[in-house]
Amino acid sequence: MRGRAVCMAVVLAAYSFSTVAHSDEPRPAEVTVRAAPRKRDPGRATVRADEARRVAGTRDDALRIVESLPGVARGGFFGGGLVLWGAAPGDSRVTVDGVEIPVLYHGNGLRGVLPSGLVQAIDLAPGAYGAEYGRALGGLVRVTTRELPAKGIHGSIGADFLDAAGMVSAAVGDRVRVAAAARASHFDRLVAAVAPPSVLDVVPIPRYHDYQLKVSLALREDEAISAVLLGAGDALTRTQPSSDPANTRVESTESSFQRFYLRYTRALPDGANVAIVPFFGRDRDRRDASFGGVPQARDTLTWRYGLRASYRAPLTRDIVVTAGVDALASRASLFRQGSLTLPPREGDLYVFGQPPGSDVNADEWTTNIVDVGPFLVSELRLGPFLVTPGLRADLFLVEGSRSTPRVGQTPGIGSSRLLPALDPRLSVSVSPVDHVTISASGGLYHQPPSAEDLGPVFGAPNLMLSRAAHASAGASVRLPAGLDVEVTGFFVALDDLVVRSRLPTPKLAAALTQEGEGESFGVQVLARRQLCNGLYGWIAYTASRSERRYVEDPSTRLFDHDQTHVLTAMAGYEWRGWNFGVRFRHATGAPRTPVVGSFYDTTAGRFQPIFGAPNGTRLPSFQALDLRVQKAISVRSASVVLSLDVTNATNQDNPEEFVYNYDFSRKSFISGLPVLAILGARVEL
Repeated sequence: MRGRAVCMAVVLAAYSFSTVAHSDEPRPAEVTVRAAPRKRDPGRATVRADEARRVAGTRDDALRIVESLPGVARGGFFGGGLVLWGAAPGDSRVTVDGVEIPVLYHGNGLRGVLPSGLVQAIDLAPGAYGAEYGRALGGLVRVTTRELPAKGIHGSIGADFLDAAGMVSAAVGDRVRVAAAARASHFDRLVAAVAPPSVLDVVPIPRYHDYQLKVSLALREDEAISAVLLGAGDALTRTQPSSDPANTRVESTESSFQRFYLRYTRALPDGANVAIVPFFGRDRDRRDASFGGVPQARDTLTWRYGLRASYRAPLTRDIVVTAGVDALASRASLFRQGSLTLPPREGDLYVFGQPPGSDVNADEWTTNIVDVGPFLVSELRLGPFLVTPGLRADLFLVEGSRSTPRVGQTPGIGSSRLLPALDPRLSVSVSPVDHVTISASGGLYHQPPSAEDLGPVFGAPNLMLSRAAHASAGASVRLPAGLDVEVTGFFVALDDLVVRSRLPTPKLAAALTQEGEGESFGVQVLARRQLCNGLYGWIAYTASRSERRYVEDPSTRLFDHDQTHVLTAMAGYEWRGWNFGVRFRHATGAPRTPVVGSFYDTTAGRFQPIFGAPNGTRLPSFQALDLRVQKAISVRSASVVLSLDVTNATNQDNPEEFVYNYDFSRKSFISGLPVLAILGARVEL
């Protein structure tokens, strides 16, 4: 495309500046953090934020390391959601200090929603995790925030090609520590200044911002409480121009979330630990679109509040028990109008830019979904075996304001029901010889219906719980020279999935049904070398297959986000203040349903596609090479760090979506971002 060619002809560069200031007191020693228990769940990976930031391709953003770990499929430039072990993006969960947040990344995955300076570590469990967490069919990403410096005042401010950000922290006396951070993007405005307007139409760039505040109070030895405020927002406008105004498509999306939580922790003299985290939050998601004169709108406002509390205590030398409760309540107010089939659901026969049909309607409803999930986990040392059984017992209250669509002055009759779920979990590991660990995990997982699916016009108010069974087994080996190798096989069976009704005229208040089922299976490999003699890196590879079907179907189809092969190879080298990094990624293209023909619809006055086999073709494979060079220079009492990040260094033309002309006789691609070079500088005093 002409606009893309203009962008590809120019290497985009930016300058980043960061300063750190502190009081006259000497810099405090590093905070000592208790190490996490030895990993038991197969496939689980934990990465420290300082390690993640130096990886090529992350652009100094610790959260973006998740896309380089095994078990994670590429979400795509237009998606940015997490696809873990073949689960849909909305079926996995992200938590910060145990509190759920709706997304890990801004917009198209360009940035994480938390600054790296506030992150301690990122823990990925793509499936088969313990009973402490639930309400999800897919995987889990846990982010822990960093302990704030105990002395002095520290600050940073910076700007690069993507955004501008700042952070400041201060110790107030001996017991109180405060930190605040904020970030706002300007990438879309910079691209608009150097490229034709058509570039933003083809490859839209989101606008985003986020902000954080953390206050920590040391109550006494081994006892502390902290208050944290998290907020983030995104906005994106996309236009598909056409010579025919009736075919012009305009889409605008806005989303935001806020979370406020208190976190109380105490380590007791007998070795027990107590953690209590009450929280409150707000989510907003709005989408407005029009295709010619046909409007589409969806607006969701959700208030969330809950509590996570746990007590972990050693009963004997070989038995440790964790008991707790995980409670979450949400109240959502929703409005939707437009076509029943837009936006498309997973499994729909659909092409990008397809106009809405004639089935236009509108609805407004509210929901209350409450879950109280007590859990119990035991860690039993039985000779060479470590056995971790767990049990989670959720009780869901699901309420809706209407059971049937609005018809004239007919009064609304709501719905209310209790849905219990019992989820046993088990993990077993053994080390038959030194440096070798064999482990296996499995369990049941339940997920309530989303508020968006409980509307009587566009969904079904009487939806029940969906269910998944996870199983995994693996082995890890520690080799000389700091090399760790882990191989994990996994299998996930899904049933009672929410899908669109296949009836030409669905029953009243039953546009959606729970006739979906599926499975995902595969193997993942992680070979990781810790920093040794200046060299570090890893190779992460996942081979998998994810399938779906209706319960009556004799055969399956590929899941919309299925990717057969996902490979990430990363290496870095540190030498005399220099840091060189390289990352290569390869991912099989996502499945798409081919268009095998078309016909002219005289009623709508446009051509309509004729589809082939569902998800019978794929997008071309994705490949990208990312480079990073960093140099640290000491200037008197300051340290100056210069860096250059090059994303998609070979300027690979990676197709992200198929697009068709007006009569579906010609097919082309929408490609992702071209080569980007970001020059940065950081000054620490």
